[in-house]
Amino acid sequence: MGVVVLAIYGEEPQLGPLPLVVTSLLDGAWIVLAMAGVLFWRLGAVLGPLRLGLRPGWGTLGLAVGGGLFGAAVATALHELFSTGDSYMAQLSSTASGLLAITVIALALPVVEELYYRGLIYGALRSRLPAAAAVAVITVWFAAVHATQVAGDWIALPIIAAMGLFWTVLRARTDSLWPGIVSHLTYNGALVVAAWISRALGHA
Repeated sequence: MGVVVLAIYGEEPQLGPLPLVVTSLLDGAWIVLAMAGVLFWRLGAVLGPLRLGLRPGWGTLGLAVGGGLFGAAVATALHELFSTGDSYMAQLSSTASGLLAITVIALALPVVEELYYRGLIYGALRSRLPAAAAVAVITVWFAAVHATQVAGDWIALPIIAAMGLFWTVLRARTDSLWPGIVSHLTYNGALVVAAWISRALGHA
């Protein structure tokens, strides 16, 4: 969807920090309500696609956290080496209020995204496609939706796709959403911490 929006309308609308937080949280709330409607309509999907009842072992959670930290380290290194600073998100993070908005969104939406992509959508696809095909579709879909955020600074897109692949494979291999949720929160949290540290050092 992000690629289609980009092709038709151009880059991400230049919202200010507060409108961005409000629209992002409303978008997340809409996704939750839509998922709830689908799940109540088809109650069998509650324990099927979402798989929130399964608790992974400590080794799996360690892999999830390690993968999130590794992805954040690679993303930070790529950003430092190759970023043009032209994307909407890069420009937004150049101000304290913009970085605060990104922090709120980065910590509030991973659970919703995992429930949606790796829960509801993956579960629906997996009931009709082989696991590898479902993983591929979700990975491409996840990256495409984020394309508008990084338009003009495309170095971020490969790592977004790679992390989407990692989280979807975790979902496929463990049959649980918890590893992806933990890893996604770890990844976003580490990126936010790195961004705030970079800002503090730059203004020291």
